[in-house]
Amino acid sequence: MSQQSNQWKGKGYIASVRQSDDKDGGASTEAQLAYLDLQCTAVGMHYVDKSVGEGLTGSLPGKRSDLDALLQRKREKNDFEVIAVQVEDRLTRGGGTHGMWFEHECLRHGISLFFAGDDVPKGPYSSMVRVAKYEAAREVAVNIAKRSTQGQTLSQKTGFFRTPGHTPFGCYRIYFGHDDKARYILRNLTDGRQEQLDPDTQQVISTFGTIGSKSRNRFKKQRNEYSLLIPGDPEQIRVVRIIFYLRYKRGWRGLRIADFLNRNGVLSPRGKSWSQRQVDCIYENEAYTGFLYTGQTYAGRFVRRDRAQGFVVLDRDDCVMATATHFNPVFLPMETWEKSDQPGMHGFLPEDVRMLAIEAQEKIWRHRADPARPKMPKNRYPSSSYLLSNRLVAKQDGEALVGTLSGNRGKQVPYYRHKRGMRGRLRGSVYNHLIPAEPLHTAILDLIGEVLADLPQLRATVIEMITEHRSIVRTERFVSLLQVAEKDDFFNKPALIELQNHIVDERFKDQDYRANQNYVGESVSWQNERVHFVSPKPGDLVTLMDGMIRSHERMNVETVHAVVHAAAIAYGFVFMHPFEDGNGRIHRFLIHNILSRRGFTPAGIMFPVSAVMLKRMDVYDASLEAFSKLLMPLIEYAIDDRGRMTIHNETADYYRYIDLTAQAEALFEFIKETIEVELVEELQFLVNYDNTKQAIKEIVDMPDRLIDLFIRFCLQNHGKLSSRKREEFFAALSDDEVAKMEDAVQKAYRTEQS
Repeated sequence: MSQQSNQWKGKGYIASVRQSDDKDGGASTEAQLAYLDLQCTAVGMHYVDKSVGEGLTGSLPGKRSDLDALLQRKREKNDFEVIAVQVEDRLTRGGGTHGMWFEHECLRHGISLFFAGDDVPKGPYSSMVRVAKYEAAREVAVNIAKRSTQGQTLSQKTGFFRTPGHTPFGCYRIYFGHDDKARYILRNLTDGRQEQLDPDTQQVISTFGTIGSKSRNRFKKQRNEYSLLIPGDPEQIRVVRIIFYLRYKRGWRGLRIADFLNRNGVLSPRGKSWSQRQVDCIYENEAYTGFLYTGQTYAGRFVRRDRAQGFVVLDRDDCVMATATHFNPVFLPMETWEKSDQPGMHGFLPEDVRMLAIEAQEKIWRHRADPARPKMPKNRYPSSSYLLSNRLVAKQDGEALVGTLSGNRGKQVPYYRHKRGMRGRLRGSVYNHLIPAEPLHTAILDLIGEVLADLPQLRATVIEMITEHRSIVRTERFVSLLQVAEKDDFFNKPALIELQNHIVDERFKDQDYRANQNYVGESVSWQNERVHFVSPKPGDLVTLMDGMIRSHERMNVETVHAVVHAAAIAYGFVFMHPFEDGNGRIHRFLIHNILSRRGFTPAGIMFPVSAVMLKRMDVYDASLEAFSKLLMPLIEYAIDDRGRMTIHNETADYYRYIDLTAQAEALFEFIKETIEVELVEELQFLVNYDNTKQAIKEIVDMPDRLIDLFIRFCLQNHGKLSSRKREEFFAALSDDEVAKMEDAVQKAYRTEQS
């Protein structure tokens, strides 16, 4: 290995190891970890953690969540610099595109890849060698699939592959050698292990597997052996016979049979209650009738079995191969299926039941193999979001109930049910009950009506809270923008769109200039609008706004007075009205932005000129009307019955050459009042605020945050703390303390209150 040690020395690494088959335990991953520890230590790296993928295929990139997890960890923790892998095929067998994608993502995240068992030369062509190795790893995966499929087909032809799939409930497997003599019986235990029994004495010879759902080191059939099914545990045989009898002689469905078994205390193969699906799987299994089908479906990535050729290469779409986590089984034509006789199972069922089952199962398989059969919906009983969904709780297990519709099509009624309601039925259990929703909804609405009747001021209180919240949110958004007004130039298209997105409601964000015709007006009577101002046509906006932006750039470098500059751009912007919402707030923000950046207002001070503009609405409206009154006689428009405006004449030049003298004079007036009145009042307010805080601290020593809240609530309510705000924030205060604190606020702000 010629990787330079000084390149890796001192870096922390995560060891990434993987093995496709974990049935034999973690021997492969442990060996990889030991090898990586040796090689990484040799070049001076230190161990951080390991990423172990046991039973994780490398040939399905869509399934490699472990690689995404490593990148996520780098973003969040940034506690390692290197991912160490043994060789390329342990990283991926998804081909060159997947391998190079991951290498690129690692570089983008500041991660180096260390291949401990590899020696790719450095230089301009190293990536080409790496791609070739990734493609070779994928080719190995394809060849393994071809060889294993070929071997399975041959075993099927020669009779050594007769019993595919899991051993059915109530059955054992008996294994024969090439001389057709019984060698041993294999019995599956409910805890995940397997027992090997003597075929003559039934004594246990050996035990395989581990306890748990992911049992490892299980028994493996030898190449010169074949297995057949035989009847197993007598009690399990009795259960299977009952299921077949109830289904094919009595006509019961799976849900009813599951209910019968559960009520009689019969446990399922997993030692729990029976579900409908478990019952269906048993009575639809042809193994109990004395034969098995093989080769009904295929779900391989690269190839499928073919009796004549051994295998057939599948033409999978590249996009699917890059994203799929698995492949759903696809049915082959029924005439291509192989039928394997299971002589030991011929007497498993009574003969009359067996014949009925064979006939019914034949119909089931033909229906499933029919490519024209309609697909079943994913969920016949989807959950619905009703008033009490996830609020009603089952007393048995504390799990929330969900809404559902039940009944004949067109006459369905809403109910609530348990999420596990489709499991086997238990009489009297909420798991199977459907609780009618309408009576519950009616009772709740009646109760709400009674509460509202007792609280006539509730509606007004709720409206007040919502209005106050919206006002606070809008103010906070605008203030947060004012705090950065002196830093950046916001008068360019991307910045204006970002501004609009920041200050308006999520639902009204624009990604470009508006596409609709805007106007400002009021409804005088039904379908009678009094229009005060018409903004430019949407088609003219781009050129008009581009012209304004160029004018702004010129005024930035020329000797134009800062107030004239701010008036021309801010008023010009509001007359263009380029967005559906937020134009007025952006217009006022632009005044702050330009005055701050031009150095007209002192750095670090929030100059409250927009507050004066809103306070002097008569002067502000007059400054707007100085343009709109001259404009409106020139606009030819029509408004339809839905309030949509259409402009009939060309109007772009009316907005391109605006005389903004009146607007500049108005802005000078607003600035004069800001300096002489607003700032003085604000300073006085701050002095009063400090005095009030000190006075309240002498009454009750509260945190500053609560004192600020108290003063604000009092000022909003004419010097008094409302009962709702007191109960919510100041319930711990006595009546005497509240009265003294209110008096302190009123004394400090007596001038303002009057």
